[in-house]
Amino acid sequence: MSGDAPTAGLIGGFGSASPAADPEVTALLTKMKPEVEKHLATTFKMFAPHTLRTQVVAGTNYRCKVDVGDGNFVHVVVHQPLPHTKEPAKLLSAEGGKTLSDAL
Repeated sequence: MSGDAPTAGLIGGFGSASPAADPEVTALLTKMKPEVEKHLATTFKMFAPHTLRTQVVAGTNYRCKVDVGDGNFVHVVVHQPLPHTKEPAKLLSAEGGKTLSDAL
């Protein structure tokens, strides 16, 4: 509706970006390296989660900027289902050709 004040964020949307510092989340994302390499048909010398955004759904979606070396980055989205489902994490998407300055 026009005239309404803008909202702060979309309910259920991704939160703001922050450093990928949580060891559990970093380990989860690092474990996805072979799937990301397969999806992008390449291999990476390094795979270091850099920046992270989260979205709580039926589990958690992690949108992460990953440093793959030589100033190159990939953006990955991984879904971690709720623990009671006993389902493994799943790669939802991967985009190569990113830089540090690209929006996540």
